[in-house]
Amino acid sequence: LAATRVAARWRGVRLRLGAHRDDAAVLVQSVWRAALCRANLEREESAFLLQAVARGFLARRRLRRLRLARRRAEASKRHATRRPHIPRRRTRVARAAIALQRRWRGFHVRRDLHLLEREFAAIQLQALFRAHLARIEM
Repeated sequence: LAATRVAARWRGVRLRLGAHRDDAAVLVQSVWRAALCRANLEREESAFLLQAVARGFLARRRLRRLRLARRRAEASKRHATRRPHIPRRRTRVARAAIALQRRWRGFHVRRDLHLLEREFAAIQLQALFRAHLARIEM
């Protein structure tokens, strides 16, 4: 009778310790996911900043060229019939900026996919280990 009570209490202690282990695993996963979300947010903010700087640069350059074209047109007294000259290079620069942004985003998506695969592998490993511990305790 006393041995049965001792064994029952011991099983209860081991069960509660196992629950703490599961809680710790969930906490680790939660902290990891939060870190990934913060890193993703910072990366998106960086991409937005890069785009804003590029757009501002292109807009200022376009404005400079339009002002120069207007001055030339007024000087030649034909400003009413002449359209401002916008060089073809502008579209090439815009395409280059888009290509840069596309490569930047692709790099980060591939990196995030790799991190998610690692996280999934860690979760699977934890599940297998917990199953192993459960089989040992039986």
